[in-house]
Order: sequence, then structure tokens, then C-alpha cells
Amino acid sequence: MEKSEVPKKTGRIDLQTFRKVPRWLLFLVGIPLICSGLCGITYWLVELRPQYVELNIPKMDGMISWGYTERSILQWDDGPRIYLWRQESLCAVASCKSWQEIWGHFDRYLNKEGWIRVDGRFGTPCSISAPETEFIDIGDNGYVVYIQENQQQNTYCQGPEICLAIWQDTESPKYFQIVLSSNNPSYFTEVGRCIG
Repeated sequence: MEKSEVPKKTGRIDLQTFRKVPRWLLFLVGIPLICSGLCGITYWLVELRPQYVELNIPKMDGMISWGYTERSILQWDDGPRIYLWRQESLCAVASCKSWQEIWGHFDRYLNKEGWIRVDGRFGTPCSISAPETEFIDIGDNGYVVYIQENQQQNTYCQGPEICLAIWQDTESPKYFQIVLSSNNPSYFTEVGRCIG
């Protein structure tokens, strides 16, 4: 009697078995996997990847360097997502003579970058990134708001905003306090605002 040979296990995938799976089944499983992967990557690139509007405005004479830079994401329960960027500094009254002088320095740089001043267009937008706006007035001798020039005609779509708050603190009258911040809504937040 002859012995029947038992195939040896090699640890490799048997391609003959794999080829027996119908192609339509491979497409049926593969296409949703590929599509969900592409959707996940696109969602991350468009919505979740931080999109801060960061400004690089040189300090003016007499201004103490920016104390720190803060970046944060503000999101309500399943609601809008806003990317916040903020810097603070002080400017000695001896060097920075007035609110107008400090504002003029920042205004020149912001105008060069395509930002225009629009105080109060959308209520009080700076309250999220600059809580100081709760105790200082909007406009001259307070805080000012900038939007991108191409957003000026838009009634519903807000786009990113720059907030510049300048005030002289009563507790330390030798300095002007300066806060420069930006609010940038995520892509889907902005789409939701535009649709209404």
C-alpha cells in the first residue's frame, strides 16, 4: 500500500484559494473601504486640520515683545468650530503716544495683507478671542475689527476676522495694553453660516 502525501504547511497564503473569491465580491468590499478612507482623509484636511490665521506684524518702537502666542480651537457641542489665535503685548506711553499711533502701525500692515476695517459688522465678533472687548468700546480708543477685503460684500458669510484691542489700563497708566487676535471658522462652519 502506498502512503498518501500530506501537503506541508508553509505559512504562505494559497493564491489558488484567493483566486476562487469572485471579483465582484472583491469590488463590493474594496470600493467602500477605499471611499471611506478617502472621505476620512478629506474631512481631516478640510475640517479638522488647524487653520489658524497667524499674523506676523513687527513690533513698533517702545513695544515690549509679544508675551506669548496662544492657539486654541473653540467648539460647541457638535456645533461650529472656530480656530483662535492670540498675542498680547504692552507699549510704554513714553514711546507709544496715543491709541491712534498704535492703531496706525497695525492698520498699515493689515491693509497691506488685504484686511479692511469693519467695526461692528457682525455684532461683537471679538468677544470669543479677546474677552477684553467686554469692557472696552468698539471703534477708536477701544477695539477694531478687520475682515478680508474679498469678504466685504458678503452679507452672510463671515470668513476670518482680526481683532485689535488697544487700551490704557487704569491700574498701570504707563502702558498701553495691546491684544491682536484672529477668529477663523472651519470650512463646514463657514458653509453652514453661508447657507443660513
